[in-house]
Amino acid sequence: MNTLFTVSALAQWRKRKDRKIKVAIYKCHLITLVLMCLAPISPCLGQYWNLRKIDSDGGLSNSAVTSIYQDTDGYMWFGTWDGLNRYDGTGLRVFKPDQTIDKSISNNIIRGIFEDKDQVLWIVTDKEINQYSADHEQFEAFFDQNRKYSAREQLINCSISREGTLWCSVYGSGIAYYSGTENRFRFIQPDMEPGKTVKYLAGIAAVNDRRLILLSQEGNLIELEKDTLWKVKKDRSLLAGHQVIPNFNWFFHDQEEATLFVALDGGGFILIDLLTGKEVIFGPADGHMLVTTVSKSLSGNFYWIGTDEGRIFRLKTRDGYDLENLDQQFPELVKSKVKILSIYETEPDLLWIGTDGNGVVQYNTRGSAFVSIKKGDPDQGELSHNIVRAIYEDKQGLIWVGTRGNGLNILNPATGKTQVINSEQGLSNNAVLSIKQ
Repeated sequence: MNTLFTVSALAQWRKRKDRKIKVAIYKCHLITLVLMCLAPISPCLGQYWNLRKIDSDGGLSNSAVTSIYQDTDGYMWFGTWDGLNRYDGTGLRVFKPDQTIDKSISNNIIRGIFEDKDQVLWIVTDKEINQYSADHEQFEAFFDQNRKYSAREQLINCSISREGTLWCSVYGSGIAYYSGTENRFRFIQPDMEPGKTVKYLAGIAAVNDRRLILLSQEGNLIELEKDTLWKVKKDRSLLAGHQVIPNFNWFFHDQEEATLFVALDGGGFILIDLLTGKEVIFGPADGHMLVTTVSKSLSGNFYWIGTDEGRIFRLKTRDGYDLENLDQQFPELVKSKVKILSIYETEPDLLWIGTDGNGVVQYNTRGSAFVSIKKGDPDQGELSHNIVRAIYEDKQGLIWVGTRGNGLNILNPATGKTQVINSEQGLSNNAVLSIKQ
């Protein structure tokens, strides 16, 4: 009875904790959305999306952000070149290797973040993979004895199957899946021709637990299927007609699709429909499209594509393919020419972009730009006081803002100017707490 009570209490505590995390992140997003109520006062701002940054100045362990993920509990996770970061909407918790802490993370260079069917978080580092215990905030490392290829930057690639199983390709060792009942990885032994191997892979997609699609370091696309034994169903070279970069590959699969993106050496990328075999090449129209990351949109209707010069593209895949240049939506990234390392989309309409040096940049993608309106020149559409107690939009579209100490401000989006009404103009009190028409 006591045990049941303890488990129930723990479950309730975790539910309350999860709600608090999601509320904190939602509040953080809500602050951004509140600013949207003060719709673009300056018409010239309407072409790009508003942003906020999370970088080393704000507590991020490193400003090169290689991976981004939101877990089931609502936490945002940022993997960097120097540490793993957990963000709850208000602050960051940093995880790094520490010999003084029992079961700390095994490596400081983070390559990927995954979550399996049991809602267990897996952190792929430069050399190992770590299983994260949320209850104890501890890590257990696997493949940490694989030192033969220590000079190679990334030894492990991972994929979650439709069944929720974690599959890994371990460079120099082969392919393994995690067995939760045994708490260990089990390697498979495919039946292959002499001289053929799956030990040296650049990418893996576990379409399901009986079908794997692999990309070798040499650029061969290999499909394995299991009946009683794992056998090679297809094996073909992508290098025959394309100058691909095998290490820059991105697999996507669900119930309806299985797609592979591979970057091309001269810029652009090749998209392969793994169900039909159809290939589509997208070349750099202006020579500036060296692809560094690809991610699927939250809606599933398109893909986000990042490049090494701060440019982001949107590839629509419904009713054909349409590649859209988004330079106008991301002028800051384009201007800085910062490499895009990761892109991740969450609700509500938030796009998190991991850069190589500028940390995480968060954009709201509702389609209009919104600005923070602070104390300043009323002729420039600014406020008479920084502390705002009330906001109201009337039927004419004017924005009425009540301040704590300098009266009422009326913002006119059409003119871009602010009218100030305070005690000097006959207002009974300069502290305006509510407004109603």
